[in-house]
Amino acid sequence: MNDTFRRFDQRSLLVIILSIIFVVAIILGFTQIEKDDEISLTLDSPPPAPSIVRQSDAAEVSAQVEASEKLMINSASVSEIAERLKGIGPRIAQSIVDYREANGPYQSLEQLQEVRGVGFSKTENNRGIISFEILD
Repeated sequence: MNDTFRRFDQRSLLVIILSIIFVVAIILGFTQIEKDDEISLTLDSPPPAPSIVRQSDAAEVSAQVEASEKLMINSASVSEIAERLKGIGPRIAQSIVDYREANGPYQSLEQLQEVRGVGFSKTENNRGIISFEILD
């Protein structure tokens, strides 16, 4: 009977030890997964270093960009006007060109609003795009 009891105790003890090892391994495994997730989140590429630009260079670049983005309304074609101005399609663009040919170059947004189909809201939406500069 003693042998049987010892075998039972040994088996029980072995099962208990293996269960404890299994539980500890699971806990450590989940902990490691959480740590790996944190590491992967922190290993993203760093933001680019800020570039040093002198104010005079920045102003010059800004002026060049503005000039290239502006639409010179007094020399633009119908297709250029229709493509570049918000809310202006080919029909209104043709009216803008026709008005310009009949009355001379535009001087202001208010004058542009005299064209049928071009109102205050369309000129305001395109205020930063339109240039009244006249090329010789």
